[in-house]
Amino acid sequence: MAIFGNRCLLNMLIPLNNKIANPSLSCRLENQLAAMDSKLKEEIAGRKSAEDALQASEDKYQSLFETSAVSFLEVDLSVVKQTADDLKKKGLDDLRSYLPAHPELLQESLKRVTVKKFNMATLRLFQAETEAQLFGSAEKIFASQSLDVFREALIAIYEARPDFETETVSQTLAGENINVLMSFQIPEAKEKFETVLVSLTDISERKRLESQFFNAQKMEAIGTLAGGIAHDFNNLLMAIEGLASLILQDTGADHPHYATLTKIEKQVKNGAKLTAQLLGYARRERSVSALIDLNQVVRETAEAFGRTRKQIAISLDLDDALRPVDANPGQIEQVLLNLCVNAADAMSNGGRLSFKSINATREVMQDHAYIPKHGEYVQLDVQDTGIGMDEATRERIFEPFFTTKEMGRGTGLGLASVFGIVKSLGGFIEVDSEIERGTTFRIYLPASSRILTADPQPIGEQPVMTSSRTVLLVDDEEVVLDVGVQMLQHFGYAVLPAANGQEALQIYTENKEKIDLVILDMVMPDMGGRDVYDRLKQCNSEVKVLLSSGYSLSGEASEIMKSGCNGFIQKPFNIKELTAQIDQILQQR
Repeated sequence: MAIFGNRCLLNMLIPLNNKIANPSLSCRLENQLAAMDSKLKEEIAGRKSAEDALQASEDKYQSLFETSAVSFLEVDLSVVKQTADDLKKKGLDDLRSYLPAHPELLQESLKRVTVKKFNMATLRLFQAETEAQLFGSAEKIFASQSLDVFREALIAIYEARPDFETETVSQTLAGENINVLMSFQIPEAKEKFETVLVSLTDISERKRLESQFFNAQKMEAIGTLAGGIAHDFNNLLMAIEGLASLILQDTGADHPHYATLTKIEKQVKNGAKLTAQLLGYARRERSVSALIDLNQVVRETAEAFGRTRKQIAISLDLDDALRPVDANPGQIEQVLLNLCVNAADAMSNGGRLSFKSINATREVMQDHAYIPKHGEYVQLDVQDTGIGMDEATRERIFEPFFTTKEMGRGTGLGLASVFGIVKSLGGFIEVDSEIERGTTFRIYLPASSRILTADPQPIGEQPVMTSSRTVLLVDDEEVVLDVGVQMLQHFGYAVLPAANGQEALQIYTENKEKIDLVILDMVMPDMGGRDVYDRLKQCNSEVKVLLSSGYSLSGEASEIMKSGCNGFIQKPFNIKELTAQIDQILQQR
């Protein structure tokens, strides 16, 4: 086409009769036109190549856009850009302070932002059946919770930032809230705001796992605090129990204060039960484990509970092939009873309480944030048809002292101890609940690889025997140390008191030939029970030591016992329990 046009021009300039006076002029014109023709061909070829490259790039973009697993949208943000420009022209300096006072600005912007294009991943993300459901206003996609996103986006455009990314909540067409990571590049040219590419990544599962993780951390911190409170409280109870038991030794049943003293001892025991629950929550409460049939404990507990709450129907769906677990039957019973009581409180007018046990599959286990990577588990579901819980309550139910019951009807330790016991057994617990739709507690416990056999024979109590020996008593609590001295002296023991670890080591070094037993407190400042024990063993490998603690036999105390320590006694204890432990150890060879 170009060659033809140039030839026509040449023919117009050079008449056919060839009457041009200057033939060289005709030649030059022809050469110039030929050069122009060649250059034009090159330009056309270059343009064609550029168009092909542009089309290839467009095809590649379109392919990536359509097939990506990430949700992509093309959004018209020109209105947002115009709004930002208008505010800037008005001389507005502090947009962040201005916007909260003008919420209508954001709402109007949201209404005028349109979705022009999206990929299949976007359809799946928002649970759309047809493309027509997503076209149009961005209000169809972005929930009202996302107004903060638009505020920050407007600020980002106002400040001419190159990009913007944030986590927000969006909503599916079915009304389900989803957590998304929203990201888009902010163009420089004003006209490009008509097709801004926005990516949306579903992070709902990540947020769920993060919530589980942070909740576990929070519970761990609360557990540490609860354990410390329980330890200190047991030291207080130790003083009360020790003094009461001392007085009772010299008080006959006909004494006017005898009944009062026995009531004091009873209340001390009740207080010790509360601290045991706290220690259970803190996973510092340890009892002897055995290989048990979880189904059998469930049957017995459900039957016993059912006799007391006849308005509640109880159903059992227990797997006959359920693997056994290593646990203390009493602790499992405590877990089940606490869950039963909680369910009964939620079903004051009656209802159904269901127990279901299964062997947990790996597919089930892999969805949990804090599950160990190996081992098999059993699953126990305890479900009620009660009033249910809202999300705020559900997030706090395992915290100690948290209760929704009226004053005087609960300590708030029942579910806390459930959580602690389950965690101490290497398991974990989940709860599903909705208002007026009931509650399900789902417990996972490590399955044992051992075969279930006959129950072991119980170990009988050792007889209480006394003797006149020398005891080194070590405790940093002054009142506990004083009471301990009195208790031991009452039965004829010679007592060497020590208020800390350094003092204890010095006394033992100077008197090791006559010291028959060391009663050693586990938790002391500067030098703890572990360090003192190790130094005592270095001084005399045959030293006999009775550990004492407001904590139970767990953690560090358990490790010391494994290394050869002679015994353990938990505060608060009475005078008979103490002397029985001492005599048992002194009889050891």
